[in-house]
Amino acid sequence: MFKFLEDEKKQKMFWGYLFVFPAFLYFLCMNIWPMLYAFFLSFNDWNLLKVEKKFVFLQNYFEVFQDKVFLTSLYNTFAYAIIIVPLGLMIAIFLSVLVNSGIKHVGIFRFMFFIPVITSSIAAGYIWMWLYEPTFGLFNDILSIINIQLPFLKSTYSAKLSIAAVVIWKNLGFQIVILLTGLGAIPNSVYEAAEMDGVTGWRRFRYITLPLLRPTIIFLSVTGFMKVLQMFGEIYVMAPTGGPLDSTTSVVFHIQKTAFESYRLGYSSAMTFILFLIILGITIFQIKYLSGEKN
Repeated sequence: MFKFLEDEKKQKMFWGYLFVFPAFLYFLCMNIWPMLYAFFLSFNDWNLLKVEKKFVFLQNYFEVFQDKVFLTSLYNTFAYAIIIVPLGLMIAIFLSVLVNSGIKHVGIFRFMFFIPVITSSIAAGYIWMWLYEPTFGLFNDILSIINIQLPFLKSTYSAKLSIAAVVIWKNLGFQIVILLTGLGAIPNSVYEAAEMDGVTGWRRFRYITLPLLRPTIIFLSVTGFMKVLQMFGEIYVMAPTGGPLDSTTSVVFHIQKTAFESYRLGYSSAMTFILFLIILGITIFQIKYLSGEKN
């Protein structure tokens, strides 16, 4: 029965597949099956409190693009991405180059920068809510010295920027660690040759460091956009109502409210797959454009 195991190559393959099978089964049950079932639900009108499902085909998808809150949340989500990803990358590149420029005890700085990354979004959100509090928050206490008071989360103009600042702060450590790894992979001989040719300072950064960091920057840009387009935790804690006039509502936050407050599982599934297609399209575009591929 197990004669095929007498072959050493086949034996290794058998044991390899056997050890991989539990992980594959978990992935199938916890990722693939829920995704396929959600896709099926997107063609149905189903209230979570009812058993029966009504097949409506593409009606949910048509309704999504007539939903003003969804369109607002889509605008907000792209606004978050446009603010957070480029600004966060610029700050991370500046700090990583600064830390990598011969400063002592680099490990301590890596640890300090990485603490916010391992802090849960819920805990970070509550901390920043206290800092932003308009009456007794730390920021306005400091600003009161120069007679300035800012509304932060209470204004349609500042609420989005306030949440974006938290996300940048929280993800900065991850970006710095990845960039420091990229900087560490650049051979010192390249810098030594450039120094012999008189290339120093800004020119050294622009013509040597930045081009050699391009693969790392592409990776952080793609993963950053994917993460921001799925923003939820910070908004859920800091602006549980979606902010003044839905000014902070993201797509995922709107999906969660539709599914678990309005109980419209089919409609929220349709929004989920529209977001999936948007993320997929942006990711493909970023990889092709940033990597310089023409076709």
